Amino acid sequence: MVFYGLGAFFLGKHSQESVSSLVKGVRTELNIEGQIDRPQPYSDTQSGAVIASYVNLCSNTAYSFQLSYPKDWFTTYNDKYQECTFFAPFSFVVPSYVEHDIVPIHVVPVEPGQWQETLKLYENPNDYQNVLTAKNTEINGKVVEIIDSIATGNGFVPKGFVKKSYLVFDGELPLIIYYQQQTADEDTRTMEKVLNDIVVSLKYF
Repeated sequence: MVFYGLGAFFLGKHSQESVSSLVKGVRTELNIEGQIDRPQPYSDTQSGAVIASYVNLCSNTAYSFQLSYPKDWFTTYNDKYQECTFFAPFSFVVPSYVEHDIVPIHVVPVEPGQWQETLKLYENPNDYQNVLTAKNTEINGKVVEIIDSIATGNGFVPKGFVKKSYLVFDGELPLIIYYQQQTADEDTRTMEKVLNDIVVSLKYF
C-alpha cells in the first residue's frame, strides 16, 4: 500500500508539471500572436513620422512634394498644380487669375532652367522691393537662400510691408516659399515662424 501510494503521488506530480508546462507554452504562443495582431501606433506613411496634433499634412501630387501647416489655417486650390501652394489663417477662394498675393504664405514651383534668373530677381533690389538681408543655409539636405525684403510701395504692396522668402534648390523642382505681409497690424513674427515651420517640414517624394 505504501509503495502504491508513493507511486501514485510521483505520477500525479509529473502529470501536473507536464500540464503546467503545456499551459505556459500555450500562453506564450497566444501572447506572441496577440502582439503581432495588435495594431501599431498610427504614423504617416509618406513622411515616416507621426504628424503632430497641431498641424495638417498637405501633398501636391503634380509636383511631388509635401509639407505641414497649422491645423487652424486654410489652404485651397482650383487645380492639382495649385495644391498646397496657398496658406492663410483665414478662409479664402483662389481666383481664376491670380495677379497679386491673396494669402500671407505662398509656394511657387520654379522650372530648373529659370532658377538663376529667379535668384537674381529675389536677391537684388528693384522697383518693388528693397533687399535687407540674404543668407545661405541648409534645410533637410537642401541648399536654401533666405531673403528678407521690404516693399517700396510700387505695385499692390504698401510701402514698408515685409517679405521673407525661402529659395529651396532642388535639381528637379526648385521651390520659393515666401511670406508677404498683408495688413499693417499683422503679427509678422508669428507669420515668419509659421513660414519657417512650413519650410522645415518640406519633403519631396
